[in-house]
Amino acid sequence: MKVTPNSLMLFAMLLVAVAGACVAATAMLPLPALLLAVVAYALAFLLIKHSVKGYNTLAVLFLVFFFLYNYTAPITVVQGVEPEGYFGEATLPVTAEFIYQVSLALLAFSLPFVVIANRHGGHSPLPAGRYTRRMLILAILLAAGASAGEVVNLLRAGGTSVLLQGKAVYQEATSDLFITIPSAFMAHLAFACLGFGLVGYYDGKLWRMVLNKKFLAFVVSILPVMLIYVVLGRRGPLLGWALSFIIGFTFLRYKRSVGLPVISLALVGYFLLAFLFVARAQIAIAIKTGDTERMMRELSRPERYEKLNPAYNEFGAAFLNFTRFRLREKEVGEQRLYGESYLGAVLVPVPRFLLPFEKPPTITYRFRDMFYESEAKRSRIAGTGFSSVLEAYWNFGFLGVLPVYFLVGCLLFWAERRRASLKGYSILFVGAYLIFVPLMQSFHRSAFGLPFGIVLVTLVLYNVAGVLFVGDRSFYKRVVGRYRGSAGEENAG
Repeated sequence: MKVTPNSLMLFAMLLVAVAGACVAATAMLPLPALLLAVVAYALAFLLIKHSVKGYNTLAVLFLVFFFLYNYTAPITVVQGVEPEGYFGEATLPVTAEFIYQVSLALLAFSLPFVVIANRHGGHSPLPAGRYTRRMLILAILLAAGASAGEVVNLLRAGGTSVLLQGKAVYQEATSDLFITIPSAFMAHLAFACLGFGLVGYYDGKLWRMVLNKKFLAFVVSILPVMLIYVVLGRRGPLLGWALSFIIGFTFLRYKRSVGLPVISLALVGYFLLAFLFVARAQIAIAIKTGDTERMMRELSRPERYEKLNPAYNEFGAAFLNFTRFRLREKEVGEQRLYGESYLGAVLVPVPRFLLPFEKPPTITYRFRDMFYESEAKRSRIAGTGFSSVLEAYWNFGFLGVLPVYFLVGCLLFWAERRRASLKGYSILFVGAYLIFVPLMQSFHRSAFGLPFGIVLVTLVLYNVAGVLFVGDRSFYKRVVGRYRGSAGEENAG
């Protein structure tokens, strides 16, 4: 294990900043606490970037969404710029408590990265060969499976009439089906395999990618499920698919800097997804009635675009849920769970018909039924989002985030260290790494059981498909390891 003076210095500064934020939060001084928490975040970002050496990594991606879900809402509340009533329950003392929790979580997550995870630098892209061509075939098959599965789900749920009634109605209808195909995560894998196959076979030449028959076949295969998700306004999966492709495409080469084109593309992508959040109900109505004028009239109202602020859309859910819980915790008489929700996660991927008993509701729905009664009455599966910070607090109290986020940090540190290793790795690791990409977002707004179940099921499906269609499991160990080894010798020279 290698620890550098820079990493020790950054962690020491991080520790001081977190301690200051916690002291200010305990004294119910939200503004100083927030300022110190932002400084702590900047130091944690520098520390983790120093450890992993690249922006296109799970650890950095986790930190980006950590900020969006845990900082944007408190910043908005403390500055007092939110619309009246949007964060109406968010008192400054509860906001200070949330900042306290987030600061401890950041410290615990950053601790493993004091050790350098990537000691080898960048790598050369994978050369052309039959294996990378098979990765493209696997991407097409997964895309076709995702589209076919979602279309089948749609037809079984009632067809386009159910689809046009909106996300909540559609999800409730599909949740009642006996078995549904996990099309969203099949699409995640499809985009990841597409990126990995394209960079290996075409060596980054864009025109050769978009004009290739396999790429066009992928576009045709993935289009049905994409259209369904756009109509539903499901921004999360769409964002996850884009990130899966980017990480897959850059998997063998670390990006040490982020240029203006990348920043511009990220901003354009964010505004498009925010617009989809604002417009999804109007899009469905326009498709159903053909009245596009009403849609344009509704979308021209200025107040709709207040939700371009991340705190006003789904990124504010974690803070709102923590606030609601803290203010009503004593009222409902809720007790600590002491790990119950984490142990119950093992039942999430098990189909209901295989259990001899009724599957207990997840902590997400338990929270909704206790603290958002109106949502529970509106729809059986209507959700309010959740918060990994809240789950840790609900289980273990104010210090609960320390073990939870430390373990998450250890897991991602291991993943980054394994990815950077010159020894190569199996197809299972490649699949596991790429599957975790969308979970870097959903972890912050869901309970532990959701990512655990999805990863377990999808890993099994991916590994079976990979062995069948990509071939030899030792491929990555022989080919990628050899080329990474040569790249390492060049860097050393």
